[in-house]
Amino acid sequence: MAELELCKEYVEGNSRPEAPLLLAKGIKSRKSDLLTVIESLGVYLTSTVTKTRCRATELLSDILCNVCSPMVINVLPLEDVHYLVTFYCARLCERTELHPPALKGLHAMVCAQGLSEDSITTISQTVLREVHVQSMGQAVRLMVFEMLQVVLFQYTAVVKRLSSEFILGIIKAVDGEKDPRNLTVVFSFIPVLAQHFELGALTEDLFEVVACYFPIDFVPPPDDPFPITQDDLIGGLRRCLTATPSFAQYCVPLVLEKMTSDLHSAKMDALLTLAAGGSVFGEVGLMAHIEQLWACVRKEALGSHDKAIQFAALEAVKSITKGVCTPLSPRPSQLVALCLRDLKRNIAGSELKLVVPSCQLLLAVAMAADPACVQVVREVVPTLVQRVSQSQPAQGKLLMELVANFAAVSLKFTVDDVTNPMEPYKDLLLHSLLSTLGGDQLELMGPALRLGKCVVSMLSGNDLVSFLQSVCNVATSTSDLQLRMEAHSVLASSVQRLDPDVVMTTLLSPLLTAVMAHIIGTHPPQRQECKLSGDGAVSLLAVLSRQQGVRITVVSGLLATLEESPQTAVYMCSALRVVVEEVCDDHTSHPLLCDLVVPKLLQLTICANPLLAGEEAINHVASIVRTVTRAVDSSSSRGLMDLIVTHLTSSSSLSSSSSSSSSSSGSHFAPLEPSS
Repeated sequence: MAELELCKEYVEGNSRPEAPLLLAKGIKSRKSDLLTVIESLGVYLTSTVTKTRCRATELLSDILCNVCSPMVINVLPLEDVHYLVTFYCARLCERTELHPPALKGLHAMVCAQGLSEDSITTISQTVLREVHVQSMGQAVRLMVFEMLQVVLFQYTAVVKRLSSEFILGIIKAVDGEKDPRNLTVVFSFIPVLAQHFELGALTEDLFEVVACYFPIDFVPPPDDPFPITQDDLIGGLRRCLTATPSFAQYCVPLVLEKMTSDLHSAKMDALLTLAAGGSVFGEVGLMAHIEQLWACVRKEALGSHDKAIQFAALEAVKSITKGVCTPLSPRPSQLVALCLRDLKRNIAGSELKLVVPSCQLLLAVAMAADPACVQVVREVVPTLVQRVSQSQPAQGKLLMELVANFAAVSLKFTVDDVTNPMEPYKDLLLHSLLSTLGGDQLELMGPALRLGKCVVSMLSGNDLVSFLQSVCNVATSTSDLQLRMEAHSVLASSVQRLDPDVVMTTLLSPLLTAVMAHIIGTHPPQRQECKLSGDGAVSLLAVLSRQQGVRITVVSGLLATLEESPQTAVYMCSALRVVVEEVCDDHTSHPLLCDLVVPKLLQLTICANPLLAGEEAINHVASIVRTVTRAVDSSSSRGLMDLIVTHLTSSSSLSSSSSSSSSSSGSHFAPLEPSS
C-alpha cells in the first residue's frame, strides 16, 4: 500500500519529489519489488490524460535510473525486462511529450548492459525511427547519443544486422548537432560505425555529417563547468574523418582546401588530419591527389617559419609515404620519385640553409617504408658524405649529423633477406669516419661517433679493428667529456663483436701503456679520484672489462703494477675501483673479484709492512671491498668476511709481538683505533 500511496502522490503532483528515491531504495533493499511498483502505476501509465501518462512514465524511469546498476536483470526477470522495453518503445510511438521520460528509462536499461539482442534491436529501430532527435533538448539528445554509443560499442554484431536502416537513422539523429557535450559522444561512435558497417551509398552522407565541423573552432567559456576542450573535439573529429579508407575520396580534397587557408589553426588541423589519415587511406585513396599533396606539404616543410607547422608537415609526409609504399613494393612509389626530384638538387646545391629542411623531409619519407628508405639512402647519402670532406667544420658537422640520422633510420630496416640500405656505402662511410676521427676537427667528432655507432654493425675484421682503434684514440686523448662518453658508448656496444685476443693486442695494450705513461708523468697522490668522468684511459679500461675474456687481463695488469710500483698506489687503486664498479653487476666477474682482487688487496693492505698504507689508498680499497661484498651472493659474502677477519687477526698477532719493543715510547696496539 505504501508504494501505491507514493505513486499516487507523485503522479498527482502532491509535492513528493523524493518518491523515486524512496521507491528505488525499497526495491534495492528487497522490501519491495519493481513489479509491485509497476502494478501500482498501472492506472496512471494507461491513463488517457497525456500529462498523467508523462508523470507516471517519468516516475518509473527515475526509479530505473536508481536500480538499473549494474544490470537490469538484478531487479526483473529477462522476460519482464523485454515487456518493459516494449512499453517504453510504444510510448515513443505516441505524443512527443512522452519521448523524454521514455528515453530516460530506455537509457537507464541500455547503459545497464543487461538486455537481450531482441531488446537492443527493438530499442535501436524504434528510437531512430520515431524520435526526431534534433528537436529534443540538449539533455535528451545526449541520452540518445549515449545509448547509441553503448549499442555500437557493446552490441556491434547485433545492430550490424540492421544495415543501412541503422546508418541512415544515426545520420539523421546527428545532423545539425551543435552542443560540444553531445559532439564528444557523437565523435566517439562514428568511427565504430564507419569501420564495422558496410556504408555503401551512405558513405558520403556519413562523412558530410561530421565534415561540416572541420576545422573545429571552439573556445570554452571561462566559467564553463564542463571539462570539454578544443583539443578533445579536434581529436574526436579527426578520428571520424580518418576512420576508414572509403572516406579518402572526400577527406583528401577537404584537407587540401584547408591547407591553403591563411588561418594557422586551419592549416595545422589539415596537416595533422592528413598525418592521421595517410596510412589509413592507402595507395588507392591518395594517388589521385599525390602531386597536390606533395606540393602542399613541401611548401610548409621548407617555407614555413613556424616549427609546429613544419613538424606537422613532416608527420603528414611520413603518413602519406606509409600509405602509398607497401613493404613488398618492387619499386619506389611516385611520391618518393617526386621527393627526390624536388629535394636532391637542394642537397647538392650551394645553399646550406635548404639542406637541413630538405633532408628532414627525406628522413620522414625514409622512416615511413622500407622501399622508400632504400631509394632515399641510395640517392642522398653519397652526396652528403662527399660534401662533408669539402666543407668548413661548422658545415661539415651539420652534414655529418644528417648522415648519422639517415644511418639511424636505416637501422630500423625490416624487410627480410635484404641488407641494411647503408651497406653498399660502408667503405665510403668508413673512410670518412677514420679521416674525421683521426683529424683535429673536434666539431666533427661527435657526429662521427654517432654515425659510427649506427654503422659499426656493418663492419668486420680489419675494418672493425681500425674503426675501434680510432674511437679508442679519441676516448683517451680528448679532454671533452661529451666526446669521451660517446666514444665509450661506441666501444661498449661494439667490443663484444671482437675476439678477446684482438681486443687485448689492439686496444688493451695501448690503453695500459697510456695509463703507465700518465702515472710516470704526474704525481698520483695529487690527482683527483679516477672515475668515468675522470681519466679517459682508465675509464675506457673499465668499459673494455665488460668483456669476460678481457677482464682478467685488465685486473691482473692493474694489480701487478700496483704491487711492483708502490708509488702509484693511489692512482692504481682508484683505477681498480673504477673497473670493479663497472663489472661487479655481471655475475661472471664474481669469482675473479672474490678469488683474486679482494685477497690481493687485503694482502697489500693488512700486513706487518703494508704497501698500501696511505689513507687515500686505503679508502679506495675499502670501497672496492664494500662494492664486491654487496654484489656477490650471501655465501661468497660470508667467505669474504672470514678472509678479512683472518687477515686482521694475523696482523694483530704480528703487531702484538712487536709492541714490547716499542713499549718505552708508550705506543700500544688498539684494534678499534684508526691509528692501529
